[in-house]
Amino acid sequence: MKHGASTVHRLYGINIHYCGRVRDRRSKKFIARQQKLKFARLAIHDEVSMIGRAMHGKIDFMLDDALSETVMARYGASQPTMGGLDLMEVGDLRQATAIGDYGMYVTGKYTGTGKNLPPGGGERPDDDLDVAQ
Repeated sequence: MKHGASTVHRLYGINIHYCGRVRDRRSKKFIARQQKLKFARLAIHDEVSMIGRAMHGKIDFMLDDALSETVMARYGASQPTMGGLDLMEVGDLRQATAIGDYGMYVTGKYTGTGKNLPPGGGERPDDDLDVAQ
């Protein structure tokens, strides 16, 4: 691992088949990960197109699990996302898609019922945007 680079699975302790609270909080792996994350202020995710929606949720969950005491000491009752880390995500969202996960965006016009309409109704100005442009 040069200059702290790692996969998101290894860095945040996310198992391929299971994501849950760490049971053995005294294990060497957990303590090492916790110490690394405790002193981190910035996380840079490269190739962000390969990190899907569910994986972002797992990252947030595992950061909360590892840093809950540190986050409480820093921020009190307000619980910031991603353990309070500044997060920079880089990459081309139209490149390789996330494996076994949904991408961060969906192309085409929104077809659901929960529209975030402007006051007074009507369509949002970006409803007809073509993301591929």
